[in-house]
Amino acid sequence: MKFKKVLITSIGGDIAQAVSRIIRENFPSWQVYGSDIDTRNSGKFFVDKLLKLPPTNLKNKYIKKINSYINTYKIDLFIPISDNEIILFNSNRKKIKVKNSICPSKNLIKIGNDKYKTNLFLKSLNLHSPWTYISKDYKKIPSFPCIVKPRFDRGSKNIFYCKNFKEAEFFSKYLNNPIFQEILYPEKKEITCGIYRFKNKKIKVIQLMRKLKDGYTGWSKVIKNSKIEKQCIKIAKKINFFGPANFQLILTKKGPAIFEINPRFSSTVLMRHYLGFPDLVWSIEEKFNLKSTENKILINKKIGRYDEINFL
Repeated sequence: MKFKKVLITSIGGDIAQAVSRIIRENFPSWQVYGSDIDTRNSGKFFVDKLLKLPPTNLKNKYIKKINSYINTYKIDLFIPISDNEIILFNSNRKKIKVKNSICPSKNLIKIGNDKYKTNLFLKSLNLHSPWTYISKDYKKIPSFPCIVKPRFDRGSKNIFYCKNFKEAEFFSKYLNNPIFQEILYPEKKEITCGIYRFKNKKIKVIQLMRKLKDGYTGWSKVIKNSKIEKQCIKIAKKINFFGPANFQLILTKKGPAIFEINPRFSSTVLMRHYLGFPDLVWSIEEKFNLKSTENKILINKKIGRYDEINFL
């Protein structure tokens, strides 16, 4: 493919670094730039040039700086990675002067970024999902223990267990926008699903039974469950988005129960790529009108991850 320059944000994090690895392996002639609000991280190992950006809460400064980088380095493709940057870019698409970008559809961001709205959406489709309450309604919690987590998307981090109403009251006062959610069982049957909806409306799904390690997927196995597949396809059609998404669920005795919809590439993007689900490559191919890469999902294949240490 013709030489391109790509800018990936939040390069200090695992998702952006995985995205960089995939691009370097599949588009070796490309030049990769990475940005972060703090350059004291391992991002330098994954890019040709490391750039510093202001935090997204300084919106005008962020936009001015990102436009400066786009203009100076002649960036052809912009890929925002973090939730905050995706939201900022989604609301300021006309202000950020880049030729091409890979960013989730507006419909997907609207539903997926707010876990409470996600739950309301799933209930509107009469799908099995966990009961969920916002912080001010903590007295309505029907049973304990339950889960407390951020209402607005932050991946599988900052999740707590709540044992009683006293603890619920504490969390509602001292956490920023928490939600209380039913614990789904069996917890060992947690499945993360990668979904890709092409411009021609074709939908592909990969199902990974996973085990978390420090908030990330440390181990996973590819499975194929027809009920999960049908439910993922139904939701993707209802939201009417294009590109990648990530659905998280527990395979309960009553069937699949989705509890999160993530409007972005997830931390399993590299795992999925090696398991026959190259959704990042598909995104790039569709962006530049290239022939779509054929794939074969490796059912029953297991994969794990580990951390590397390098001198800076």
